[in-house]
Formats: sequence, C-alpha cells, structure tokens
Amino acid sequence: MKQDEKRQKLLKELQQNTGIEFAIVSEANDDNEDTLVKLERLVKSYQVSDCREHFLEHVLKGEVVAPRLWQEAKKFHIDRNLEFGIYYIEVRGKADVDVQEILETLLASRTSFFVVPMDSEHFVVLKSIKKNESREVFGEIAYMILDMLNTEAMLDAKIAFGKTNGQLDALSEGYQEACLAMKIGKIFYLQTHIFDYSNLGLGRLIYELPIKVCVAYVQEVFGDSPPSDLDEEMITTIKAFFDNGLNISETARQLYVHRNTLVYRLEKIEKAIGLDIRNFDNALTYKIVAMVLEYINYHQSNNKKK
Repeated sequence: MKQDEKRQKLLKELQQNTGIEFAIVSEANDDNEDTLVKLERLVKSYQVSDCREHFLEHVLKGEVVAPRLWQEAKKFHIDRNLEFGIYYIEVRGKADVDVQEILETLLASRTSFFVVPMDSEHFVVLKSIKKNESREVFGEIAYMILDMLNTEAMLDAKIAFGKTNGQLDALSEGYQEACLAMKIGKIFYLQTHIFDYSNLGLGRLIYELPIKVCVAYVQEVFGDSPPSDLDEEMITTIKAFFDNGLNISETARQLYVHRNTLVYRLEKIEKAIGLDIRNFDNALTYKIVAMVLEYINYHQSNNKKK
C-alpha cells in the first residue's frame, strides 16, 4: 500500500474511533515514514479495546480510579463536571436485534446520553442530569425507553435505576444500586417492568434478611405446611383485594362479581391459608409471608444452579 493511501486509511480509522476529523498539513521536509509511525501509535491508543464504551464499562464496574479516571475521561471528551443518572436495562427476545443501535437511535436527538453494552442482554444508559431534575422526569424517560423496546422492537425489557447520581467517580455506586434494584424487582414484583431503587418497599427489606430468619418466619405463620394449592382465581382475588385497600365493594366492582360472590371467595381463601385477609393484621401477615416465600424459592433455585 502506498504511503498516501496508508495515511488516509489511518486518518479515517482515527476519526471513526474518536469522532474527531484529523488532517495533516504537509511540508516539503516532512518525514512521511515518521508521520505514519505517529499515526499508527495514535490509532493503536484508540482501538476498540480502549473505546469510550469500554472505558465506561470499567468505570461502572469500579475498575478505574483517579487520576486515570479523569485522564481517560478527557481522552474520550467526557466532561468531568457532568452528573449522570443510570438506567440498567435487561432485554430478552430476538437474538438478531441490535439493542445498542436501537437505544442509540432512540436517544440520538437528545444530548449527553451514552449507551454502554455490559453483555448481550444487559445495557446501561447514562443520562446527564441537571442539578434540580426531579425523579419524575427520570422515570418518564425510563418509560419512554421501555415502550420503545417492548412495543417497537418487540423485546421483553426491564429497566432499573438507583438513587445515586453523580460524576464519573460515583457511577459505580449508582450502577450497583441499579443492579440490586433489578434483582429485587425480578424476585418480588414480577408484573412490573421498571424498578426504582428508592421505591422497592418490603422487597428490599426482605432481601436483606438471612434466609434462616425467612424460613423461621414462614414456619411461625404456617407451621411445616405453607399453602401451595391456591388456584388462579384465588391469586387474582387476593391481588385485587390488596390493590383496592381491602375494600370489598371496590374489589367486587373491579372483578365484575357480586359482593356476595367475593365474600364467598374470601372465605374460601381463609380456609386455604388459615388467615382472614379481611382483617388488616392478617392481610399484612399474608402479604409479608407471601413475599418471604418468593425470596426463599429464589434462594433455593439459585443454590440448585450452583
């Protein structure tokens, strides 16, 4: 390859890796060979293994610390004063779909978004935030991303985010919170697709309990025979009853059944679980023990995989 062609190839590769267009001003006494060597060194320093996404992946994992953190940030033209919020995204679906490309297309019209692939099913979107930006705005963007992935790309997606926002040196903490929110959400809130670390309720409390304490609590409530024969109708009734604040009239209206039919169902549930969930204390006990059972099942399932 001629030197001019090689130089142009290196300049193009450098532009692709950095996003900056470079040019060489030739002088009569220039050493073309020396110029090529310098260009090759520059290209090597910006190869894929050192690209911005790769750098941000290591930052999220807590593998880059100051002063290298700020040196690399400058190298990739990331403003060290920007503060970021983190969306942790899990996608399941068609293997041939380029999720990173979809996310980058979706966010192309917005400024200061970075898409970081963590593996084939997990992605992080970093969003620059303003000092007084509300959690509501942050949540709205999560729903926008979710809608795009679920409805237009036909992917099964879930999104989690933490409470910690900050500059690059705080990303690792926010990422860990988002990962934990995803894990807790998938254990306790199966019907939900967006998980906010600041709004995990009982799920986060139960997740922190030792498994022995959880098992002891179930035995305290149900003895050695926790109910396992609840049918779909019972489960639907319990959920609707809780969602409507234990209000029989509102629950009957939502389920399109007569009030007496609902009372009959609640009595049937009482016989099955040994708790009258029309009573607030019993309802609370059942709510907690049901979530504890979900956590125990999750823990046992994980142990079998090891």
